[in-house]
Amino acid sequence: LMYRLFNKAGLLIGRLFKKFAALIPSVTGILLLLATMGWYYSPAIFWPLALLALGTVYAWMVAFVIFLSNAFAGRKWKATVWAVLLLLALPPLFQSVTLPVKGGNFSASRHSGTLRVMQWNCGTLVGNLINSPEKKQERLDAVQFIAQMQPDIICLQDYADVRGKYTRSNHALLFDTLGYRFTVNDWHFQQLFSYGAVRHGTAIYSKIPLLATGVVPFTNRQYPEAIVWADVLLNQKRVRIITVHFRSMNLNGHNTYKSIPFNQFVHQDSAIIMSRNILNKLIYYQQEHSYQ
Repeated sequence: LMYRLFNKAGLLIGRLFKKFAALIPSVTGILLLLATMGWYYSPAIFWPLALLALGTVYAWMVAFVIFLSNAFAGRKWKATVWAVLLLLALPPLFQSVTLPVKGGNFSASRHSGTLRVMQWNCGTLVGNLINSPEKKQERLDAVQFIAQMQPDIICLQDYADVRGKYTRSNHALLFDTLGYRFTVNDWHFQQLFSYGAVRHGTAIYSKIPLLATGVVPFTNRQYPEAIVWADVLLNQKRVRIITVHFRSMNLNGHNTYKSIPFNQFVHQDSAIIMSRNILNKLIYYQQEHSYQ
């Protein structure tokens, strides 16, 4: 009796597995197609596309295996359909995966006629307080790294300049110490403390003269951050550098502002920031980032 029961259970599991396996190509194709649509159709309009886009890389890999199985099995039409779907998904895939160009590690050495741009979300920039040895060392490490890599242009997000008696000026560090004399800043928010004023924003610092600069604020914000851009001349061609700070999601940060009062900059998103609901945060900020 037990043998018969186990045999029937095995047959049932086998049938269910076959049915499940048969659904994998269809489910993978639908998920990959929907995830890819987020590249061509703004998730700000239809938010589920942004969530599905998080699985683009995994869906693409499964789809590639299915494509190979159909190709080797001689199923030309099916292989062609999968090939088209894979090609459509290449743009978002390449935005999700960093691939080495020409192999090898990044080199600090420079070639003539090139432009080196450094993107740095600097988290207000380290080392502002003079009486902090730890922060001072972090600041020295940052200076050493920049001096070694020799970027022509530094784009800064989540940047702050502190002006006060017991602080170091970040602007002076970049402008005077490191020699980035051409700059455009967006100071979208300012705080006043007992030790001085703190300005927050996005900036571009350059050793190359800037032909033109601009700031494009986001119109859906009470205290808007902005797109910051600057034009430089490279090999007699005008090149535009653009940088922006995507709004912080605080995905696991429901206690971020528990011990300190909200400032005006985060009032608009306070209910989301303090929420424990990760899905709501993903929905909200994926649409915000799409808009940006």
